[in-house]
Amino acid sequence: MQESDYYVFFSYSQGIGPKTFIKLLSHFKTSKNIYYASEEELEKAGLKGKSLDKYLEFKSKFNLQEVLTEIKHKKIWVLAYSDFPESLRNISNPPIVLYGRGDKDLLMHENGIGIVGSRRPTSYGISVTKGFTRDLVESGITIISGMALGVDAVAHRACMGAKGKTVAVLGSGVDVPTPSEHFNLYNEIITSSGAIVSEFPLGMMPNKGSFPARNRIIAGLSKAVLITEATSDSGALITAKEAFSQGRKVYIVPGPITSNLSKGTNSLINKGGIAVGSAEEIIKDLGNNVVKNKVSMEISDPLLRLIQDEPRTTSELARISKLSINEINSQLTDLELSGKIIHLNGKWELLF
Repeated sequence: MQESDYYVFFSYSQGIGPKTFIKLLSHFKTSKNIYYASEEELEKAGLKGKSLDKYLEFKSKFNLQEVLTEIKHKKIWVLAYSDFPESLRNISNPPIVLYGRGDKDLLMHENGIGIVGSRRPTSYGISVTKGFTRDLVESGITIISGMALGVDAVAHRACMGAKGKTVAVLGSGVDVPTPSEHFNLYNEIITSSGAIVSEFPLGMMPNKGSFPARNRIIAGLSKAVLITEATSDSGALITAKEAFSQGRKVYIVPGPITSNLSKGTNSLINKGGIAVGSAEEIIKDLGNNVVKNKVSMEISDPLLRLIQDEPRTTSELARISKLSINEINSQLTDLELSGKIIHLNGKWELLF
């Protein structure tokens, strides 16, 4: 077996988590050596008590070859800790492996910016997320997010709409598109030469702890993190905390002081977050020149073209397109279900 195969084993193992694995790896030098270490050798390296018992019991029952066959069958690639980009490998609690689909090379470029925020953004949050994402993409930045409802999905779609590259980090197994509403988005990211990644075993459903764990990877893969809109208890603040602890810059789009959905973002400005009003400010602050290479979005759908530049009501679309209300409603429903448009404040607008 290859060295990476043993990393797969330890990513499934019980009794040995990421932190313990890194300590053992430092002692034994390779994952293969850890795998074949005796009980006595493991005890000397610091694995003792219930953790050692749990690990030995797991090892006696686990069928590694069966998992490796499943990985190959599902066309999933594996990136081991030893091969991580430096930014992720050097965080305090790196994952053991990343399982992925799509373009693995996107993880190695280290030019990504994480964009996260509210799962229920306002029209303001959607607008600034789309605007910042498009401008960052035009400067050659890869967009990294968590494929969650709200800001995450807006960022992924805006990135693909601008013909950029995006990476989605899941809080479930890489073969489990979550949330289920984003099944189409999951496939769109892969087919648009993006990447889907996860540290969790294949088939694992998300749980309460998997999303905070996922957030440290978003920060770890990113040069910086941008939060466009978030409440005071938003999960996006966990990503900000991880970014701060990893020495990353956290950029904040300030919002109205009267908006509950801006309380979280505004509070971060007093905790080290950097308030920004444009993507250009981010690029300059990171020490890169803004690349003026605007990408023309090619939209073939007539209705999408009508709302590309400004949101419109259903009646406005019917009048301009000269279609009946029934025909318009049918097409708008299809576009909304496919995740391409959203209805806000009585008007339809693009989600990418």
